Amino acid sequence: MNYALIDTANTFFRARHIASRNSTVEEKIGMALHLTLASVNQVVKKFKIDHVVVCLEGKSWRKSYYKPYKANRKLDESAMTEAEVAENKMFWCLGGSISKMVVSCALNPVSSISSTSSITKL
Repeated sequence: MNYALIDTANTFFRARHIASRNSTVEEKIGMALHLTLASVNQVVKKFKIDHVVVCLEGKSWRKSYYKPYKANRKLDESAMTEAEVAENKMFWCLGGSISKMVVSCALNPVSSISSTSSITKL
């Protein structure tokens, strides 16, 4: 049995930077979603994956145990333009929504999908 562990935050936020600088925020989000799902699909096909494990963001126990954990990664919003701040907030908001959607789907799978559907259960 082959499993794939997907770091959704890493994949999604890396994909964000592939869209053209001239793209709108909505286009960047769409491209990031597309690239994230396409990347997962590519891995599934290439390595003949049977099960995909989606790793989601959450509160890390490491920060409670060791306060400096990732402290150097905080963004300095004062160095960003208003548009960059707004875009960053939209991406983090969407990232949280994706996590909630994946958890919801995992806990409450849609039982009404027919066997002729193009959706394949991994």
